This record gives sequence, structure tokens and C-alpha cells, in this order.
Amino acid sequence: MLYLDANVFIYAALNQEDIGERARSLLREVQRGKLPAASSTLTFHELVWAVKRYRSFEDAITAGEAFMSMPGLKLVDVDDDLLSAS
Repeated sequence: MLYLDANVFIYAALNQEDIGERARSLLREVQRGKLPAASSTLTFHELVWAVKRYRSFEDAITAGEAFMSMPGLKLVDVDDDLLSAS
């Protein structure tokens, strides 16, 4: 299983260049069930904060809702095992 850090979601939400398209493509693979992936609630916080900072509060809410309802994405607890894996 692939762990997706906040940068993938932030690039997908904010970047209109190649790196943003690659992030969106990766997330589409997760949504389609072709790539098993996980992230954490810390990612949610970072994503919402970044989108709010660079766009609007409404865009941040939309990004947060999309993250929380993303098909195929497993949310994992932030614990010693996860922290030592990074």
C-alpha cells in the first residue's frame, strides 16, 4: 500500500502545471481502485490549510470534503509506526 503525503493532495488541488496533473492522475488511480493507498488526518489538516491560504475558505472546504470522501483512500492513525516509516 502506498502512503500519500499531503504534498500529493496539495499539488492536485493547487498546481496547474505538470506536477499538479501527475498528482491528479495518481489520485484518479486511487479513486478507481487501481492503486491501494492510505493517508492520515494530518494530511487533511495540511491540505485544508494550504488551500485556504492560497485560494479561499470555500475552496478549502471543498478540498477537505473531497479528501474525506475519496473512494479507495484508507485513513491511518498517526502513531509511532507511521512516524518512524517517514
